[in-house]
Amino acid sequence: MWCIIFCSVLAILMIAGMVYTRNYEKEFVKELDKKEHGLKGFYPLSLFLILETPLRKYMQKQGKQLEILSLLHVSEDKELVQILYWCKKLSMCFLMISLFTGISFATEIGKSGTNLLKENGYFLRQEKGQGEEYVDIEVSASEQEKQIISVTIPERTYTQEEAKTALQEAKEYVKEHYLGENESNEMVIKDLNLIERIPNSFIAISWQILDGSCLSYDGKIDFMAIPKEGEIVNLMATLSYEEQEEELGFRVHIYPKTEFTEKEWREAVQTAIEEAGKGNPSEKKYTLPAVVLDKEVSYTENVESNAMVFLGIGLVTIVVIWIFYDKDLKNKRKKHDEQMWMDYPDLVNKFTLLLEAGMTVGGAWEKIACEYLQKKKKGKINTRYAYEEWCMTWYEMQNGVTEVSALEHFGKRIQLLPYLKFGSLLSQNLKKGSKGLLELLEYEALDAFEERKQMTKRLAEEASTKLLAPMMVMLGLVMVIIMIPAMMAL
Repeated sequence: MWCIIFCSVLAILMIAGMVYTRNYEKEFVKELDKKEHGLKGFYPLSLFLILETPLRKYMQKQGKQLEILSLLHVSEDKELVQILYWCKKLSMCFLMISLFTGISFATEIGKSGTNLLKENGYFLRQEKGQGEEYVDIEVSASEQEKQIISVTIPERTYTQEEAKTALQEAKEYVKEHYLGENESNEMVIKDLNLIERIPNSFIAISWQILDGSCLSYDGKIDFMAIPKEGEIVNLMATLSYEEQEEELGFRVHIYPKTEFTEKEWREAVQTAIEEAGKGNPSEKKYTLPAVVLDKEVSYTENVESNAMVFLGIGLVTIVVIWIFYDKDLKNKRKKHDEQMWMDYPDLVNKFTLLLEAGMTVGGAWEKIACEYLQKKKKGKINTRYAYEEWCMTWYEMQNGVTEVSALEHFGKRIQLLPYLKFGSLLSQNLKKGSKGLLELLEYEALDAFEERKQMTKRLAEEASTKLLAPMMVMLGLVMVIIMIPAMMAL
C-alpha cells in the first residue's frame, strides 16, 4: 500500500511541476530543434529547476564540464550550451521517473490478488480434472505475529477412496519412534511421530485413533482441547505389506500446555487449514477455520509485488543515466582532441602552401575558413572542430581584433600543444617580421605528419586490444560447442 502512496505522490509532484512550469520560457523551448531535443516537453520544468533553484549554483561550479562543452560547441554561448546539456540530462531522468513510476503503480494495482480467497474466508475448489491450486495467505490474530501460510487447494472430488498398500510390519521401529521427542508415553507434551512409511522399505503404516479428540492422524496435538488433568488416548497402528497386516496398540497420556512458540503456532494454523480442506471435499467452498487454538484469526491473501523492484530499477537507471551523460561528455572530449590532432597536419600544410603562393597570413586564414564553410553548407563534410576554431579566429579578425591577438587566442582556446605552438609561432613572426616563417612552417608540417602517423598506430593498437574481449567470448563459445557433445558421448 505504501508503494502505491509513494508512486502516487511522485506522480502528483511530477504532474504539478509540469503544469506549474508549462509556460516557463515557452518561446525559447518552442524554437529548439525537435530532432536534437526530443524530450523538450520536459524542458520547461528542467529550465525552472536550473534557473530558479539552488541547482543553478551547483551547475555553475562544474567548470570542467563547461570547458568541455565550450570546446565541443565552438562559437556558441557556452552558458546556454551548458543549460541545454543539463536540460537533456534532467529530461531523461524525468522520463525514467515517469516510466518506472507508472510500471510500479500498475504492478502494485495489478497485484490485487488471484481472488482465490473470498471475503468470508473460503476458497472455491477447481472442478475435477483441473488440478490443484496454490496460494499464500497472511494469517492475523490478536497477540500473535502475522504468519504467511502456503495453502494447497485440492481439486473438487466426488468420491474418495483410501489407498491401501501391501507392506510388512516393523514393530520395533514404530515402538522406538512413535513418541517423537517425548520421553514417556505417560507424559506426552509434544506432538507424536505417527510415521506413515518405514524408511528404506515398502512398509506402509496407517493409524487409528480409538478415543480422544485432541490428536490428529499426523500426530499433531490440539493442546487447547485437553483438560488440565490431561487426556488418555488409545491409538492403533496397522503395518501392512501386500496381503499381510500387523497391528500395534498404544496408550498415551497427553497433557495440555498454554504457551506456544512461533513454530508451534504456525504449525497449528497450517494443520487447521489443511484439516478444513479435507472436510467434505465435494463442497465448492473451502472454508478456512475462524478459530485456531482458541484464538480468532483473520485472513488476507498474500501476493508478491514487483512494484518496489521496478521502482528500485528506475532509481538505479536514473543514477546510471546521470553518470552516463558525464562519462559520455568526457568521451566526446577525447574524440574532440583526437580529431584536432588528426586535422592539424592538413591545416598547417594548406596554410603553408597558401603563404608560399604569395598570400598574407590574414588572406590565407580567410581562404581556408571560407572553403570549409562552403563545403559544410553543401553537406560535403561534417563538423570539424579544428576548422570551427579556425573560423572562430577569422570572425575575430573580421570584428576588429588584431591578427596577433586573434592568433594568440586561437592557441589558448584550443589548449592543445601543437595549436599553442602554431598560434605562438605566427603571432611572434607577425610581431618581428615574417622572415624565415615559411621554413619554420614546413618543418612544423613535417613534424605534424609524423606525429599523426604515430597517433594512427596508437589508435590501431587500442582497437586491436578492444577486439580481444569479443574474441575471448567467441573462443569460450567454441570450447562449449566442442566439449558438450564430447561429454554427452561419454
